[in-house]
Amino acid sequence: MVARSVFRPRRGARERAWRLLHEPDDWGEGTEDTSTRIDELLYGRGDPPMSVSIDTGVFVAARNVRDINHKRAVELLEKAIRGEYGELFTSNYMFDEAVTVALVRTGRPDVAARTGQLILAMPGVRMVFVDEELFKDAWARFTRLAAKGLSFTDCATLAIMDRYKIEYLLSFDKGFDGLVRRIC
Repeated sequence: MVARSVFRPRRGARERAWRLLHEPDDWGEGTEDTSTRIDELLYGRGDPPMSVSIDTGVFVAARNVRDINHKRAVELLEKAIRGEYGELFTSNYMFDEAVTVALVRTGRPDVAARTGQLILAMPGVRMVFVDEELFKDAWARFTRLAAKGLSFTDCATLAIMDRYKIEYLLSFDKGFDGLVRRIC
């Protein structure tokens, strides 16, 4: 059985994404730095690009009005929606992280659902589903890079970027520095 590898948004997705992007939730006091602490919270610990992968923290910051990176995340996603970054990617692992951290930090399923809805509604975003080959590649990377603070999901992101030849990562996570070109 071949797994479906790409999710494509439905009609009206652009308008839904724009609305969700500009109607963020207040995740509550103490959530201001959530977009920079995804791995810690969940696991304890130049030229316009032709293609970018959008990391968890960007979606999280865009949906949390109190996040220190909220304004910048909204700007980045607005540019993405306008097509300024070329081809857009994310993954089912990043979707999982974003929805999970929204639920864990707020205890509110509605906030988690709206975070997921933003990702699913983003026009032009190809959602890559991690298959067996990507999983094995991510595991190999994780065994080498975990000591440097990268999560398994981070390593899956690197594997996806290599497979799809994605040039940049929209991310607030400094753990990627030196591994990929990051836009933040």
